[in-house]
Amino acid sequence: MAGMIDEARKAPDSASPGKDSGAVTPDSVRAKMNIPSDMQKGYEAIVLAARKIMYSDQMKPQMMELLKGPGSMGEKIGKGVVALMAILWDQTNGTIPPQLVIPAATELVAEAADFLRKAGMKVSGDDVAEGMATMVEEILGRAGVSPEQIPQLLQQQGQAPAPTQAPTPAVGPDGKPQQGV
Repeated sequence: MAGMIDEARKAPDSASPGKDSGAVTPDSVRAKMNIPSDMQKGYEAIVLAARKIMYSDQMKPQMMELLKGPGSMGEKIGKGVVALMAILWDQTNGTIPPQLVIPAATELVAEAADFLRKAGMKVSGDDVAEGMATMVEEILGRAGVSPEQIPQLLQQQGQAPAPTQAPTPAVGPDGKPQQGV
């Protein structure tokens, strides 16, 4: 997840629909997902159902209200996707596999950003990254996980949290980098 957020930040800004700009797209996010094969159909069903809700006529007024509201574009995208996932969660009576919520929502953040770009709105790589980070924090918060607990969860999953500074290379007494360290 941290890798996708970093990539989104590095993506060039894009306000031109249909232009191959290297921006984060739903397809580029999906290509980086590592969904186990036994969960792939469930993942695809979640994304498809969420897209149907996202593009439904009933959602248009809510989407417009969200876009007019306070907050940065990234916050609006992230919180909008969380609201979308909450609707889907309610419609399925909570039967969505919890381990697929954040991966599906990540693709939906890219979907929402792509939709807004095609509608002529400016959505930067930083906006997409902020949307992803906002979405993860909101979903984990609803699950009772505080931001302070996230590094611990990542370690339990075998993923190291993003480093806060570059690692210092090991050097020997002669000042040269040590081999094999």
